[in-house]
Amino acid sequence: MKRSNKIFMYSFSGILLSLLMGCSLLPKEESTLAPPLEKPASEEIATVEASVGTIERSLSGNGIFESTEMAYHQFTQTSGRVEEVYFTAGDTVKKGDVLLQLESNGEDLEVLKKELELEKKQLALDEAKYSGNSKKIRIAQLERDIAQKEYDAVNNELTDKALKAKMDGVIVFDGGIKAGDTIESYQMLYTVANPAEARLAFSGTSDAYLKEVTVGMSADVIFRNKTYKGKVVQTPATAPSVEDEELKEKYSQQLYIELPEAPEDIQIGEKATVKIVLDKKENVVIVPKNAIREMLNEQYIHVLEDGVRIEKNVEVGISNTTETEIIRGIEAGDQVIVK
Repeated sequence: MKRSNKIFMYSFSGILLSLLMGCSLLPKEESTLAPPLEKPASEEIATVEASVGTIERSLSGNGIFESTEMAYHQFTQTSGRVEEVYFTAGDTVKKGDVLLQLESNGEDLEVLKKELELEKKQLALDEAKYSGNSKKIRIAQLERDIAQKEYDAVNNELTDKALKAKMDGVIVFDGGIKAGDTIESYQMLYTVANPAEARLAFSGTSDAYLKEVTVGMSADVIFRNKTYKGKVVQTPATAPSVEDEELKEKYSQQLYIELPEAPEDIQIGEKATVKIVLDKKENVVIVPKNAIREMLNEQYIHVLEDGVRIEKNVEVGISNTTETEIIRGIEAGDQVIVK
């Protein structure tokens, strides 16, 4: 029994010693390394120096020469299929020239019949006058008058099928109508212009700016590589009242400029570059437009002073697409932050 207890104690001691030695053989746990320190990125700041100079707000773009005397052509009482087109854009016409003809639909034959009837009634009237019978003369005269009115009525219907030029000039617009096309009443077909009387039509690029232009304003016009001084003679606000809807729409969107010293050989349809100065100030503080910030209806600018960003409230004046006038808040030479 004692021998068994000793064996048990020796065995237990051996196992315990093995466990202790095993723990000492395990790899040591590595210590956690602290993250490396990084220097925060510096803020990228772009500045522009506030300067003193001239700023202007202007309306600019391309204009096209039009005649001051134009006639618009359309059928007002009839419609139908086009039989023949005689003139197109660029052609010179005389007053009364037939521009295009609609199909007659039998009106031409009816005119011949009425013309024949009129001739017969005229012959009967001549015979009555020769007889000297006043009653026969009276009846023959009435029949002849009726025949004349009937002839005039059908002839006018045929005449209405022909669209005639209202004035001498050059065709500056045609509706692209071809023989066989069907047209409606009041469809705009031709515009004839007097090339001797030209003015510049200009629509600009901003409706808001267009409304600021008034009659009498000066305009710089570059035409054929030469600059001319022009004068605004018509604005949407001063356009004449017209019934034609297309012309009314055109007048509502365009300015008209006259060039007193323009070349005499201007061609209708030629283009020119136009600039109209709406507002201009000299010797004022100017900053880039994108430097202006706004919050709660207050405008402010960030400036850089001794490396520090500082916010300053400002009062602005006129502004164009790239620059803004500063009335108060900063001075010329201040470093204005734009980024």
